[in-house]
Amino acid sequence: MTDPALRFQDVDLSYGRTPALSGINLSLDPGQALALIGPNGAGKTTLLRGILGTVRVSGDLRILGHPVGHVPPGLIGSVPQSADLDLSFPVTVRHVVEMGLYAELGWFGRLKGEHRRRVREVLERVDLADRAQDRFGELSGGQRQRVLLARSIVANAKLILLDEPFNGLDGPNRSALLSIVRSLKEEGVAVVVSTHDMVLAEEVCEQTLLLAGRQVAFGPTEEVLVDDVIRQAYGSAHVG
Repeated sequence: MTDPALRFQDVDLSYGRTPALSGINLSLDPGQALALIGPNGAGKTTLLRGILGTVRVSGDLRILGHPVGHVPPGLIGSVPQSADLDLSFPVTVRHVVEMGLYAELGWFGRLKGEHRRRVREVLERVDLADRAQDRFGELSGGQRQRVLLARSIVANAKLILLDEPFNGLDGPNRSALLSIVRSLKEEGVAVVVSTHDMVLAEEVCEQTLLLAGRQVAFGPTEEVLVDDVIRQAYGSAHVG
């Protein structure tokens, strides 16, 4: 029997002794996408950090069958918010994607022809092969998101975390990113998307977790994103 890509059982998350998110119970299968929905400060980014093992976790959190903090390198890919990126760092698009190979090669391992081929193929997949030598910071927001997603793809990540990936994207970049996410799901990759965009959640995510400092609701997206449930997290102002 295949392990869930992600399973929370009575999980609480905290920053040191400061509680941040409580009472999380969910399960996500390989090839599915989970939307994290909730107002600002609801705990969406905190939950992603919990999966990455960078905040304190109590309860049973397992990723691809492994306890949190004991996941083999490379299995989890992460695309942070654009605001968290240092765009002044002098690194090329190709080098960013090659960073996805560090778990396989080690920090001082040398790239071989097969590795360069993988990087080239992944850049073609995200339609950025012609930008391989460009500075990462010179790309548009949507292009940077695709480069970071390519970094996870080249690592053969089986769970990919996207933190507000569609913020500020124009129509073409949004469509390109959605297409990549759908293709990853078809390959059995599980995806977790933190977003305020409920239309996006309905488009691409089978499951939704609604947060408000705690778990308000979890289940099939079409059952969670209904007015009566949304009101519990946002209040009446967001419903209509």
